[in-house]
Amino acid sequence: MSIFGIGKSHKPMENVELLVTFFDFGTRSVIESILRDADIPYIIKERGGSLPIITGSPMLGADIFVRAEDLDAATKLIAPIFEADEAGEEESEEE
Repeated sequence: MSIFGIGKSHKPMENVELLVTFFDFGTRSVIESILRDADIPYIIKERGGSLPIITGSPMLGADIFVRAEDLDAATKLIAPIFEADEAGEEESEEE
């Protein structure tokens, strides 16, 4: 069951796979730019209906879907974004 779009991601159509769920517009912009530069089509599905318009951020998350045949390539392209985030978190924990 999903209340206000919270919960499991729902595919918007056949032959697409979930690439990533994000919770801020900065991450969204970076991922969109990478996918556009690689000519990989994508779909963004906001969770929570119009809540991001009211709050100014996708507090409940938003999902980026790509075609099933583009999933591996897209995953490899965006992986460095999340590796950098993890490295930053590890440095913060050590301090």
